[in-house]
Amino acid sequence: MSTLKQYGRYSTVGLEMIVWFALGGYVGSRLDDHFGTRYWMAVGFGFGVFAGFYSLWKTVKKAQREMEREEKKEKDRLRGLPGEGGDGS
Repeated sequence: MSTLKQYGRYSTVGLEMIVWFALGGYVGSRLDDHFGTRYWMAVGFGFGVFAGFYSLWKTVKKAQREMEREEKKEKDRLRGLPGEGGDGS
């Protein structure tokens, strides 16, 4: 995967977290208005925070797997070249 494409994918993480926070707060606020309560906004925002950080965690784990795959591919490539591998030549 190209580096530019990776930057594009991972640069949206902050925006995605803000959207989750706002969406959770908005839904909670609408529930408060509908039921005449005062606590759903906090519950909704809490859910948004959880969802945002869960999304961040999934993105980080995916990036980590991709980095490990690239490192393994690079090690395998270097082992295959004469004089540049870990074979002491």
